Amino acid sequence: MLRWLIGVYLRSKPESLRFNVSRLGKPALQRPRGTRLAFNVSHTDGIALLAFALNCRVGIDVERRIDCIDFVNVGRGVFSPVEEGVLAAARIDSAAAFLSIWTRKEALLKALGSGLLVEPTSYTTEDALALGEGHWHASNKGTLLSGWTCLDLSLGREVQGALAVSLDDARVMLYRCSPSIWASRYSFAAMPP
Repeated sequence: MLRWLIGVYLRSKPESLRFNVSRLGKPALQRPRGTRLAFNVSHTDGIALLAFALNCRVGIDVERRIDCIDFVNVGRGVFSPVEEGVLAAARIDSAAAFLSIWTRKEALLKALGSGLLVEPTSYTTEDALALGEGHWHASNKGTLLSGWTCLDLSLGREVQGALAVSLDDARVMLYRCSPSIWASRYSFAAMPP
């Protein structure tokens, strides 16, 4: 599906696309060269999110809710002190608070190209209620990252997603597609990485 969609955006045959991985593990197009298309993918049990953008950076994350984990310890070393405080204050629904913070953090760090490998505690994600429900902003060591559109993606009670785009006021469209529809319409042959 990723190859097909990138092929549509670039008007290229999906089998002609070649990918490589950055030093920090982020997939990128190797061929065709000089493309302005950024993409990111995240998946969890039963759902995948694919994000595409031109002339900017984009990161997306999706996670399924799991109620029986130690949220505080899982976030330790990843969440900033502000984020740990939000999680500690959300005792009634710590699973929802954890998912919100985690997906935001992952989307941002994936957009930046570092993932969780580069000092994730130095980045903080927080609600940006002045922009409307579902908006959030990020900072690095207390300095607001300006020029970004950061959104929570409501995907149901059991699934949380987040998107970070390095564009101010980016226009975001969410399309839902069933894998069974894709499988019936398109046949996918094995393609090289």
